[in-house]
Amino acid sequence: MLSFNRLQVSFGFLIIALMMLVLTGPLFADQSRTSATKARLSSLKSALLSYKSDLGHFPFAFTDSEDANAYFTGLKSGMGYSPDANCLIKADVAGFGNLGLSKDVYSRRWKGPYMDEEPEEFMYDYWGMPFIYLRYEDSLYLWSAGQDGIFDNVTAVVDTIKYGGDDIVISIARFRKALVNDKIDSFIIAANARCREDQKYKEPGVLQKFLSGIMRQIFLY
Repeated sequence: MLSFNRLQVSFGFLIIALMMLVLTGPLFADQSRTSATKARLSSLKSALLSYKSDLGHFPFAFTDSEDANAYFTGLKSGMGYSPDANCLIKADVAGFGNLGLSKDVYSRRWKGPYMDEEPEEFMYDYWGMPFIYLRYEDSLYLWSAGQDGIFDNVTAVVDTIKYGGDDIVISIARFRKALVNDKIDSFIIAANARCREDQKYKEPGVLQKFLSGIMRQIFLY
């Protein structure tokens, strides 16, 4: 039989263990979300590379692949947040320019679906925030706002060696020619303003409209 003193010591250790669990639990949870988000970004990158292999280009809006502003999350670029607005899931996306190809040629080359999940899942990080798909200078990126839900300055974020924030960015590919995306500052400002002002973006059914609405506002889609 355990003595009273031993019971006190055992109970004390139990209390300490519970306190450590309470204090470190959120940290482990965020680390888990970070790892899961990175894995999801990698899967999405692989899907985009397969799409590009079949179609000759990564998804872009309208018909000019040399326009840096055409590579942005949204309906017109085929990178929307619902099955009907995402070219990785459906060949026929309303409002999508089919990379400048005729509908017949595009349909023959399209070998999807390229993702097993629905866009309501694979287009979001594990904090419930939508990914941004964009071209910046000579590279194409997928971007998560990270734990705080706020997109930091893009120039800082893509400098992965010096960047110390919580945003997560993955490079999909580099282009031979660097182009200036003159819409990006307006896009990020609008996205962050929407995050702060309207917490409803975290509710199911509203998520898929989050960045698409901003895209229509900025690009007049």
